[in-house]
Amino acid sequence: MHELEELRVDKKVWERERKFYDTWFASLEKERGNFVPQIAELSKTVGYLEAKNENLEEEKQRLLSAPVHNTTRIIEPQSIDDSDHEDESVGETPNIVTE
Repeated sequence: MHELEELRVDKKVWERERKFYDTWFASLEKERGNFVPQIAELSKTVGYLEAKNENLEEEKQRLLSAPVHNTTRIIEPQSIDDSDHEDESVGETPNIVTE
């Protein structure tokens, strides 16, 4: 009789534990279900950013290795002696040579 009572108690304990674990697993599955779409979206974003970074690195390397053709030359201003050009009208700009 004592052994039968112990088995009944063990069964009730097992049923309670089983109910607890079922509830716990259900809540975990629900949480996981909420996170899966977020993880998928973040994975896509990371993939896009990695591809963009790779393209930018390739473009950087291409630009660094490309020869420079049109360098800008800066012409230092020179003082102009206006005493020789008194007959020119005021506001007229001198000819500037550009290449």
